[in-house]
Amino acid sequence: MSVNITENQWDEAIAQSEADPDLIYAKSVFFNQSEQEILKRFQINFIERADELRFMPANLLMACLPYFIRFIVTCRHDAFDKPAIADCFLTLLEGKLSDDTVNTIELLHQSREALLFISNRLDEFNTDPDIYGDLQPRLRYLIALL
Repeated sequence: MSVNITENQWDEAIAQSEADPDLIYAKSVFFNQSEQEILKRFQINFIERADELRFMPANLLMACLPYFIRFIVTCRHDAFDKPAIADCFLTLLEGKLSDDTVNTIELLHQSREALLFISNRLDEFNTDPDIYGDLQPRLRYLIALL
């Protein structure tokens, strides 16, 4: 899997955002990087990566969101981080589904796989309901939506 967004597309998005520093930084994280390097950057700071995804234009988000999904389902996570990882993903997905940004069959399918992954390990990801709320209703809603 590689981000198939050209440098020109990144630069156009940055110009349209009036050189948003977050988008400029996101380019350094995602553009021309190997999958291993991108996943490593998610492991270092998944909250920051989720925020970068949240504010990306649709074409960049569609190319980069699969890395967040892959991070969730293939990487090992510290037990302490699991509730925050789930909350970041659910919040991002809720927002992007409501504004119809995540709308391709492939990305919807991948998102559903990540939701099912979290749902099947709910006892690991839902350990901080006092901080993130109960994840189960949000998961059920999103799974039913997809």
